[in-house]
Amino acid sequence: MSRQQKREQRESEIIQGTLQLLQEKSFLDLKMSEVAQVAECSMGAIYSHFSSKEDLLLGCALDIMRNQVIVLHKALEVPSEPLEQLLLATFCCIIWDEQQPANYALNQLAMNPCVWQRASSHRNNAMNQEIEKIDFLVQNIATKVLEHDSPAHASDDNTKSLYLGLISISHGYFMIRSSGYGEFTTIQNGSGVAEAQNLYLLSVKSYLAGWGLAETNSLDDLHSLYRSAESLVLAQISQTS
Repeated sequence: MSRQQKREQRESEIIQGTLQLLQEKSFLDLKMSEVAQVAECSMGAIYSHFSSKEDLLLGCALDIMRNQVIVLHKALEVPSEPLEQLLLATFCCIIWDEQQPANYALNQLAMNPCVWQRASSHRNNAMNQEIEKIDFLVQNIATKVLEHDSPAHASDDNTKSLYLGLISISHGYFMIRSSGYGEFTTIQNGSGVAEAQNLYLLSVKSYLAGWGLAETNSLDDLHSLYRSAESLVLAQISQTS
């Protein structure tokens, strides 16, 4: 193993150790000495890889996002119509967060300017590249959707509107459900979760109808795509755990 490979392996070990700790405590409570202990390295070794605690947090968020990009690639490799691929990719994003609430909270914190402004520039650049990859993948398939199902609307502005609206509905649903406010305070058991999922998919169907794209996708079709997305996400999580 080369020196560079050893360095990359050590950095990965530090990140995985940190992610393990963040399953049990918040980032604010995390001590770098705890990271050194779980990663079985010195404090000096940690600071040779990460310039600050915030830099380490962004490194963890970057690791999570890279795995999410892998899931999106797998979703877009599934042979199906463009709209089904777009929905599968969108569902993968929301299920990815649902299955890993601690990682979702970590990513949200990593996006806070007071965090990423204290991270290293190369880590910031790497994070921007991963976000651009996700945007490119989703926008590209959204373009194919409009070209296939609604050619008259296949412009760059409409493509952005289509996929940003779909993502906004999905993240809004997840954030409201996670908050426990309003209607979602009653979701405490299996049937409640199923009811929430049904409400989300109905919202997606209504949104697509506004674009003239819902005629061929029944609610049962959306539930089937959601289950397929769940399988893809769980398989990736299993590989990385």
